[in-house]
Amino acid sequence: MLLRDHSNVQGIGTIGIKSVLAKEVLERMEAAFGVNFPESKGIDTMTCLKAAEAGEINSAVIVGGNLYERIADMRWWATDTAFWEVLGDPALNRSAFAADQLGTISRLYSVYCDLVLTDAHGRVVANADGQHARQLVDADFSRETWFRAALATKTGDDYAVGEVIISAHHADREVLAHSTAV
Repeated sequence: MLLRDHSNVQGIGTIGIKSVLAKEVLERMEAAFGVNFPESKGIDTMTCLKAAEAGEINSAVIVGGNLYERIADMRWWATDTAFWEVLGDPALNRSAFAADQLGTISRLYSVYCDLVLTDAHGRVVANADGQHARQLVDADFSRETWFRAALATKTGDDYAVGEVIISAHHADREVLAHSTAV
């Protein structure tokens, strides 16, 4: 099992995250390293983690960084002006700007199903993935454990990690929420 590193996400965002490497990238890597890579379809990170838990994978190569450390970068995203503006004055109607910023982050960190921004009452004000937006508009997450944990964070260094849950807002996909206060 090969899990990605931060630089790979910013670069090609494929190894360990997407199950198929772009043909031109594969050809350049083969030429650069003088090897032939398998052409069979790989598996994504969540499938790798589930297979490891089931004992179907007996080793992992983690290139650089720590998976949990890398996916907790929401600590610095919380400083983004787009998020402060939409939360600071809802009358400005900056939800689209915040959603665009979340979408950019989501594209760079392809490990995410979605990124969701709520107000202090748990109401969704923006999210990254347009296909889930309709289910999320004004959704109330105030009773969710991850939301309450985020409210309890005190500094920019703090964040919370929840349990894997089924999200009705994301087509009943399994999700693992990382959260922090903005």
